[in-house]
Amino acid sequence: MADSFTELTHLTDGQESASYDAVLQALRFSEARLLAFSDALPGITWSATPTGELEFVSDSYVATRGRPREAALGHGWLDSVHDDDRAHARARWESAIASGAPYDAQFRVRSADGTYRWQLVRAHAVRDTEGAIVRWAGINVDIDEQRKVDDAREMFVALANNSPDLFMLADERGIVHYLNPAGRRMMQLDAAYDATGSQIADYFVHGDRATAADVIFPALAREGRWIGDFALRDAVTGIAIPVEFHAFRLFDTTQRPMGIASVAIDRRARKRTERGLDLLSRAGRATLESVDYATTLANIAHAVVDAIASYCLIDVLGAHGDLERTAVHPDPELQSVLESLSTPTGDHPIARAMRGESSVSVIDERWLRAIRATADRDSAIASLGVRSIATVPVTTPTGDVVGALTAALDIRSPWEDYNADDLVFIEEVGRRAGAAIANARLYERDRRIAVEFQAASLPLILPKRASIDIDADYRPASNEALIGGDWYDAFDLADGRLAITVGDVIGHGLHAAVTMTKLRHAMHAAAMLRPDPEAMLMVADRTLRAIDPDGYATAMVAIYDDRADTVTIASAGHAGPVIRYPDGTSEHFSISGMMLGLRDTEATETIAFSVPSGSTLVFFTDGLTEATRDSFEGTRRLLEAVRSESVCTARKPAQVIVDRVLAGAPARDDIAVLVVRIGTAFVA
Repeated sequence: MADSFTELTHLTDGQESASYDAVLQALRFSEARLLAFSDALPGITWSATPTGELEFVSDSYVATRGRPREAALGHGWLDSVHDDDRAHARARWESAIASGAPYDAQFRVRSADGTYRWQLVRAHAVRDTEGAIVRWAGINVDIDEQRKVDDAREMFVALANNSPDLFMLADERGIVHYLNPAGRRMMQLDAAYDATGSQIADYFVHGDRATAADVIFPALAREGRWIGDFALRDAVTGIAIPVEFHAFRLFDTTQRPMGIASVAIDRRARKRTERGLDLLSRAGRATLESVDYATTLANIAHAVVDAIASYCLIDVLGAHGDLERTAVHPDPELQSVLESLSTPTGDHPIARAMRGESSVSVIDERWLRAIRATADRDSAIASLGVRSIATVPVTTPTGDVVGALTAALDIRSPWEDYNADDLVFIEEVGRRAGAAIANARLYERDRRIAVEFQAASLPLILPKRASIDIDADYRPASNEALIGGDWYDAFDLADGRLAITVGDVIGHGLHAAVTMTKLRHAMHAAAMLRPDPEAMLMVADRTLRAIDPDGYATAMVAIYDDRADTVTIASAGHAGPVIRYPDGTSEHFSISGMMLGLRDTEATETIAFSVPSGSTLVFFTDGLTEATRDSFEGTRRLLEAVRSESVCTARKPAQVIVDRVLAGAPARDDIAVLVVRIGTAFVA
């Protein structure tokens, strides 16, 4: 423009007029071209004076802002800027005006519909040949959609980087592009580890890679997502990390597949809690399955192994200070190793727990030194492959420490090392074990008293006759049940006959044993006055009603007359005897009668039958025939034993009969058996 003006000053009047018109035409053309160019740009173009007042805005301003062009001139453009962004936009613009540096800002402006949209605003100074700013040229570009995408991306990155859960992004082939910090920590990957280019399946435990190929990826292709419990691999230990695994395909706005996203929620804490609750449930059942001391400890140790450990030790101080050990290991050879370990002393975790000092959940060098204090322990640790140990006191409800419970994980266990959370559950098992031990010891004491009392209440000496052999066997219930009130008795009557009684007081424990003794003696006394089965049962019934109005009992009375070779029997709800005749045949007598405590009449059915020489009579309580939990099977075994010649001629026939019926099984209830063999051939 300056050069054209100089040229004009040296022209003639005609020349000057023509040239001036040409320049004006050129300027108008240039301005029209500039306006067309500015309107074609994707945004609002504008220019401002050197001091920052807008002097021009393109037509797109009117369309997008819904305001006249003049409203933006000067500093009017600030009126449409969002209140929260206005001060920032003004300060940046004033700084650019003062320094002449390019203006670059992002802020929200009000649109024609009243909403605010993000704008990218850039401006550069236009300078003359001397470098002075003659105007500013700028452009506003709508970046609202891009800004939302960027904000969403930043939010995702912030979420992924700060989330406690694993986030992983991969392409359609499963090649990883991104793994967040939580995922690295979860799998113990080094902070410098670059996951880019790895495969999703690289982070699965070896056994689950087939599941990924056969289940997860086909489900992604078919349904677009897969959710389920899965296991990732700890890069340091190789142990499986239980996770809730979410995998889903990503699509763009045109539904074109973009890749695969995975989220893994660490379930180790939840799994620990589930295992702990399972442990308490199993331990609770274990304490209820038996009242026997040794059986209860073994059941608890098995519960610990089933729920939370590779093996379990329960060390308990005996009555004389000796150590009683219960060891459970799935491998019999390694269980033998556990059982052979020497008594722990000093700083050993078990010794400390038995002194009530502390519970520990560690496997560090300090404790390893204490555990390896002896050569046998050093060797045992190596053979057992111990990785983590938890040792807690075994404490009774009164607070007495009676032992220590140790749970251990070996190098083959899929579970992570014990921590304080596991210790809470194992300590509770220690308390439950202590309560079970206290109860078992109390039961053993009561049971021992009951057994001794019951044994003392049975006849010490049975009658001896020239033609009669009498043998008896009493078996207290096994440790799986309580002592009952079974009895047998045989005594001579004043008239030379032989009286026999057997019976069973309903109930268990010392009370039943005491009641049994009183009933036996009452029947014995009644026989001295009136040796009649009916009278003896009547006296027994009245005695029971007097000493225990709520008690019940069954009883059988038999009187053998060796002069007539007959037996007369009466029953109060008790099974009749079995007889084996000299020819080897047998018969089981059945006789009705109401049990003691329920009788409402003094009339009692009696039956009499012959017992020729060479016969064997077997009286018994129902603990014998019901030992198999099937009375029909028990009766079959009894009859089979009685028919056996070797049984009836044995030196201790009652014992042999019981052994034959039980067939090695424990007695579930008290058993009383009395065998009467008739004939001189049986008399030793």
